[in-house]
Parts: sequence; structure tokens; C-alpha cells
Amino acid sequence: MQNTYFDIFSLLLYVSIGVLGAVLIKKANINRARLVPFIRSGEFLFYVCFVCLFVGLAVCRQVGNNIGGIDALSYINIFENSLKQDGRFETQEQLFLILNKAIRYVTDDYKFYFLICYSIIAFSYIFFIRNFIPEDISYSPFILLIFPFLKSFNTLRSSLAVALFLIALVFLKKKKTRFSFIIILATFFVHRMSALFILFIPFYLIYKKTFTQLSGSRLYLFFAINILAGYACAKLIQQYVLAIQLVSSTDSYYLSTSIGVNIFERWPMMFPYILLFIAYVFGYKKLDDNNTTNLLKLLCAFDIIIMPVSLVLGMWRANEYLYVARLTMWGLLLYQYAKIFAAPSRKIFEVVVLLAFISWLVFRLCSEGEEIGVMPYIINIF
Repeated sequence: MQNTYFDIFSLLLYVSIGVLGAVLIKKANINRARLVPFIRSGEFLFYVCFVCLFVGLAVCRQVGNNIGGIDALSYINIFENSLKQDGRFETQEQLFLILNKAIRYVTDDYKFYFLICYSIIAFSYIFFIRNFIPEDISYSPFILLIFPFLKSFNTLRSSLAVALFLIALVFLKKKKTRFSFIIILATFFVHRMSALFILFIPFYLIYKKTFTQLSGSRLYLFFAINILAGYACAKLIQQYVLAIQLVSSTDSYYLSTSIGVNIFERWPMMFPYILLFIAYVFGYKKLDDNNTTNLLKLLCAFDIIIMPVSLVLGMWRANEYLYVARLTMWGLLLYQYAKIFAAPSRKIFEVVVLLAFISWLVFRLCSEGEEIGVMPYIINIF
């Protein structure tokens, strides 16, 4: 029987792919205008390499008992039997069922199923990054992209919902607002946890014009009021839903996990949010004032505000929805902070930042790698 255990080879493999992924994003971004023979541009070439690297890692892994993702076998089973039985997906999260059936009509090979699903996920990362990063940015934060991708080995359905959400945000940036909102609403039918992030629609409509005008004490007040209001509403919803047994036993379990628990006990999840909040409020005015950056500011503000809500409601995977947006914001902020230093000191700052992100990746892999079933990584090409 296969079991999870810490594996140094897997750790080095994941860190190496994380670093290589960040390098490929950097190469793509600085080669936007460079033409490559038989290929549209150097940017396209490097982004294709990124997608192939990540998707190859996902498809060529062995899946077994607690290997290759704790829930990976369940997703394979759902796929292989999607034409025989609908299960609970007949009445909820129907888009996920439709995707499974569409692929199953073509093949019963779960490797091909993985190829399609993880290509969508990896493409969404690149699609978002390509449309939100400027020429001048720190690329070190993108080392962490490998972490949510590895978690998708265990949380395929929610990761597909995240992918749709990221794609929708690109269309929102392109001013295709109605189409974007339709896709955001559709994410609920891939994973019902998306209901929390559908709230971004009214948040965007309310604050899209006024948020960028906030500064100083008004910005602090904005966060304080919204975080407290969101937390209070989450508590009321939790008590009401559990009292009248409005949801299934599984959902009730998740809703009740935070009862009597101090949310600060979830410090590994909260720590990056707190750091981002500090860097955000102090570096807010250093960022460019344009439509793309302003939307990214709004996204990260919403993510910071919604985090305590997700903890109260037991939605532990909610931090994955805007993970890529947070990394992009870190890249913008760190680039601005680096400019404070003179040339020699700036190099030291950049090295420290690089080591900090690698260290955080190592910490998260060591603390969660076995829990989500991505250690050890075993190659299985055929």
C-alpha cells in the first residue's frame, strides 16, 4: 500500500519547477515584442513552455492511495463513471458534470482527462498574469505559483472554478463586464464555494470608481469597516444556516469547524494576508494609476476583506481564488520598494526577497505536502 511521507526529492522538484516557472514568466514578459521563427513571439513561446511544464507535472504523476493528491482517485472515479451515473452532480455543480461527460465521450483515459483539466488551470494562471503584469515588476513572487497548482492535485474541482474565475477577471479588465459576470456566476456550478466570490460583483459595482480615491486614514477606515461587517455577517449566516439545517451534512460540518475556535489559529493562512495588507497600505500610492492596476488593487482589497469571512464559514480553499492576483500585487509592490534602495543595496534586497519566497514555499510544502498527498511525487508517464 502506498502512503504519504516527506520526500526530499519531491521538495527539490517542486521548488525547482516553481523557480523555473517564474523565470519563464519573466522571459515571456520581456520578450513580448521579440519575434521567433515559426512562432508568433518569444512571449508566446515561453508561456507555452510554462503551461507544458506545469501540465506535464500533473499528467505524468502516479495516482494511488494518498499519492498524487488525496482526492485524485475520487476524481478519476467520477470521470470514469460520469456516463453511467450523475451522482450528486445532477442537482448541484452541473458544469463540472458536463465537463466530465464531454471528455468521457471522447475517451476513458484519465490521463487525457487530467491533460484537459490541468491545461485549463495552467492556462488561467498565464492568461491572468499576461493581462495584469506591466513591464516593470518583481518576478520572485511567481515562484509560489507551483503551490496552488500542486493543491489542485487534491482539489481539482475547486481549482477549475478558480480557473474560470481568473479568466472572468481578464474579461472584466477588458471591459467585457456582462460576459465576465456571467462566467463568475457560472463558477458556482463548478464548485459551490464560489458563492463567496460571486460577492465580488456587487463589491466591484459599488467601489470601482471610489476605491482608488481613498488614502491615509480613509483607506484604513475602509478596511476596518468592511472586515468587521463581513465577519459579523459571516457569524450570523453561520448561526442561521446551522440552526435551520439549510445545507447538507457535509456543508454543515465545514460551517461548524470554526465554532469555538480562534481564527488566529489559522495563522499560516492569515500570515501572508497580514503581510500583504501592511505592504499594500504603505505602498498603495506608489502603484500606477491605470485601469489594470486599479482593478488589481480592488481585487486584493476584496481578498483581504473576505479572508476572515472564509475562515468563519469553513471555506479553507477560498484563499486559492485570488492567489495569482495576490502574487501579482506582491510583484508590483516589491518592485516599487526596491527602487528605494541604491543599486548595490537593491541587489541585496532582491536576493533577500527571492530567498524569502523560496523559504515560504519550502515551509508550505513541508507543512502541507503530505496532508494533500503530493509527497512523494512518483512519475507515471503511461
